[in-house]
Amino acid sequence: MDYVESVTFVTRDEKWVQKIGLGALAAFLSFLVVGGLALAGWAMEAYRRVIQGADEKLPGWEGWTAFLADGLKFAGVTIAWYIPVAILGAIWDPLGVIASIPVAFLIIGAFIILAQTGDFVRAINPVNSWNLLNPHLNQWIITAVIIWAASFVASLVGSIACGIGILVTTPWLCVATANLIGRTVIETGTEV
Repeated sequence: MDYVESVTFVTRDEKWVQKIGLGALAAFLSFLVVGGLALAGWAMEAYRRVIQGADEKLPGWEGWTAFLADGLKFAGVTIAWYIPVAILGAIWDPLGVIASIPVAFLIIGAFIILAQTGDFVRAINPVNSWNLLNPHLNQWIITAVIIWAASFVASLVGSIACGIGILVTTPWLCVATANLIGRTVIETGTEV
């Protein structure tokens, strides 16, 4: 699989500067929560376009209200799953760190379930995420490691210019991650 394509596909869109710019605005508005929700939903739409084989893989922001709804579902799953992690971390920091690793991995499955079905009840059950990822576990672990590494690099690059760069790297990372997940679904034949 061409992993670089998941990062570079953004610049092939004729309106990529405008779309990433609006994503940067959403990243800026994350302090109001609404921006983060919109970015998560926007990433889900980017994922859908990959698995559907759409010509235009980078979505515009016309459907931002739908992005908010999708992002709210994803935030609900994420919060529910990280509450036990936070409790374990409050008891002893290393426990929280250890618990966060499988949760961060399984959240990929929840993202796929929500993006394809919109079924919150199905997505919130971590067993469903495990069952989705387990048949091609090695490929999904590679994908997760690439996502984590890309997140680290994006945070370093984003810290340039006193953190202003994070406004650009955050939306780019969202759609690049969604693209990579979509490409992995296609390559592995993962079915929801």
